Amino acid sequence: MHRFRVFFVLVCLGSLFVWGLVRPPEKSPAVAPTNRFEVFGNDTSNCTPTSPHFCPTELDHLNSVTTNGKFLCSSNDSTKSLVNGAGNFQCADYEILSDGYGTITGVQKADNVRAAVVAGFPSGTPQWLFINEISPSLWQDQNYRWWVIAMAQRLHNTYNHEVIIAAPFQTINAHPIDWQSLAAVAHIGIECYLSGPEIRTNGMSVSWCQSQYQASKNSYVAQGIAANRLFLIENFGCGPATNGWGRAGETLSNWLTEIGVRSTGAHNVGFQGYCSYQWGGNGMGVSDSEMNSAIDAYCAKTLP
Repeated sequence: MHRFRVFFVLVCLGSLFVWGLVRPPEKSPAVAPTNRFEVFGNDTSNCTPTSPHFCPTELDHLNSVTTNGKFLCSSNDSTKSLVNGAGNFQCADYEILSDGYGTITGVQKADNVRAAVVAGFPSGTPQWLFINEISPSLWQDQNYRWWVIAMAQRLHNTYNHEVIIAAPFQTINAHPIDWQSLAAVAHIGIECYLSGPEIRTNGMSVSWCQSQYQASKNSYVAQGIAANRLFLIENFGCGPATNGWGRAGETLSNWLTEIGVRSTGAHNVGFQGYCSYQWGGNGMGVSDSEMNSAIDAYCAKTLP
């Protein structure tokens, strides 16, 4: 009898552990939301005057109401009531993709990611998961590519996540089989970052922005990736002029125009989804008012 009780307790404990990993996601919305993902990542209660700077006022502007709702990607569900209250939905943000490579398997990495999501979202795990980012140097290693693919396969096939993996390659021209294998279980988020100064130098032109995004998309399709697996990621950080992405030192007036023309260009290309990134980046030290003006200009545009 004693052995039976021990066995029964062990079975119960094991069941609780498994339930924590395979717990069902949040209830799906009745109408499919727009594939628009606003990645802000941090808990807004930790609102500091330095970068990263993303406070409740920025969230209020980014969490804008849309027809069918959109996704806000964060590391935990502390903002769940605000997001859902605006008719929007949660997406989990995981920022350390390559951590553990060389010491744990891709499957183990997926289990670690899942455990982090479960811990961060006790009220229900989001189905959508944004993962940042593929290592540009390690991606040249076949073993790393297989490791990333194995992670994505387990997150999708075992845990039922819709995965977006950030790819820091504006264009690609190699490893088609591995890209195709990854795209079969994850959406590829192409980091095609057009900075404010680049856009200004090219005449604040929608057509120039559109041509850059189109060339990026075409290079992935040429490697055998279906267009409906491709998302675009753009950077909205207010960094200094030395940055090659985001605002990069531009005046507010220029930045608002640049956000508009590149958003129109991206919409014209027609990606399956769109991700905005680095809203808390504030290396320029601009005011909340300026940051919110940029958010409003972005949210007013139709994407993807």
